[in-house]
Amino acid sequence: MAKINIDFLIETPIKDILEKIDYFFQELLREIESYLNLEVFYPKINIILNNEESSSGVVDNIFSIGVDSSYNDDILSIKISSDFIQYIQFIMLREAYKCFIPPLANQMKIIEIFINQKILIDLTKLKSSNEWNQLIRDKLVNYEFISGQLDRLENFLKSESTENIDSPFRFFFKYIRRNIKIIVEQQDDFYDTLFKEYVLISSKSLFNNEIIETIRLLDKIFNRLKYYSAMLDYQDYFTLFKEKGVIETNLSLNKFTENVQWIKNFSYLSPAYKVNWPALNILSINCCIKFNPIIKKSEIAKFINELPFFVLIKESRNSFGFEIEGYFVIPKIYVDDLKIYLEKFRDYGYALQIKLTNLENVETIFNLNYFRECYDRKTIVKFSGDTSIPVKVDDNKVITDV
Repeated sequence: MAKINIDFLIETPIKDILEKIDYFFQELLREIESYLNLEVFYPKINIILNNEESSSGVVDNIFSIGVDSSYNDDILSIKISSDFIQYIQFIMLREAYKCFIPPLANQMKIIEIFINQKILIDLTKLKSSNEWNQLIRDKLVNYEFISGQLDRLENFLKSESTENIDSPFRFFFKYIRRNIKIIVEQQDDFYDTLFKEYVLISSKSLFNNEIIETIRLLDKIFNRLKYYSAMLDYQDYFTLFKEKGVIETNLSLNKFTENVQWIKNFSYLSPAYKVNWPALNILSINCCIKFNPIIKKSEIAKFINELPFFVLIKESRNSFGFEIEGYFVIPKIYVDDLKIYLEKFRDYGYALQIKLTNLENVETIFNLNYFRECYDRKTIVKFSGDTSIPVKVDDNKVITDV
């Protein structure tokens, strides 16, 4: 899929941009409109360089830094302060992106953060990029969000797309237009929901025989090597094992390499190792928590993030509240402390039920046949040793019902 082209904004000197600021802004709008395949929200837009001192430089709003804007008589007027001409490319690109965001959402912090992160990625070649980044981060949000979410957001935006899947950036604009009312009401969950929705649409390509075949081959190669290897090594081993008859497949090396790149960019698949936790005095404990229905999902997410040694497997919501299931991989000496902590959490009324189960012997299985294009997903999955990784769970013991 073609990428958005704003090289003209990066390569043109600031002096030339200022002389034809309206022309360059309209070029930006046309390029973005063509890339997103979406129309701007404003029928007429005027962009003006204002020589008066800007009051927005002291406002804690990244959509206001360097700009005073107003909307009257169907005309959007964008006045850029001359105090910020050293950042003219950043301000213009920000305001151009903003023109494609529903007016109801363009002042929301979650949207501002997303747009700013995209701007930093797009204009990273500019010398003033670090200065702009520092200026914005000081005014952006609290450090807790920056440390917890910004890296996720950057990785999300840098993800590449295939011919059949929208890029994360294009998906973002379509998503907020389709779900504007929901976003306004549920801002706290915006990023978690956005990421999950994108994983959902991109993972639909898992229902593809060539991708499934590639996963099968990766599993065979990995279990032969017994260690994670670099991409180039997998290509070499693919050729070697195919020649020796260790693996049999109709995939070519080029197709195998292409599919591995897709798996790397659009899935959470990774090698799995078995560890003898008991020998290290570490316990694996399954945990199910049913939360009080009055607790906000954002507060639940904060609680989960703060849980020590915890790995979340699944979450669900029903008429009785919100439930999660996961497991702790925790040193034995901390188990009593963990139980006391969870008991207090329940006693304070945050949770209705907490159940811990000691997993003494656990193996996992994943049947690749489920994802094959010919498979009828309304029937029982056909077992095949060549396309399955064995799953077994036994000898589990409930150690507490908190």
